[in-house]
Amino acid sequence: MLEHVDYVCAEKDCEGCQFCQGGLWSCTVCDGFEGSMPSTCPGEAMTWEQGEAVYAGRLDYRYGQWLAVSSRYSPAYAYTADELVPGVTLGEAIRADEERHAALPMEPCS
Repeated sequence: MLEHVDYVCAEKDCEGCQFCQGGLWSCTVCDGFEGSMPSTCPGEAMTWEQGEAVYAGRLDYRYGQWLAVSSRYSPAYAYTADELVPGVTLGEAIRADEERHAALPMEPCS
């Protein structure tokens, strides 16, 4: 499983951009950015369409393959039955998602 490679600001005179401040996250390998970041890095740059599908919660890269499930980083991830789940921390959501998806038969996307 390939881990995302965090973008690091290369500006020598940076006065605290959002990357340096820790407010933004981007992968230099897959070009995922915040909500369009797949759960694991696919090891190559995503197409624009893949990034959009990840952001929309329709596609994720896990277990070495693209799957028709939501990435834990997608804004759609926190939705269940079209309602936002209030008071759920990211860690709780990730654990619940892993348990829920472990019980589902997942077919690779074609």
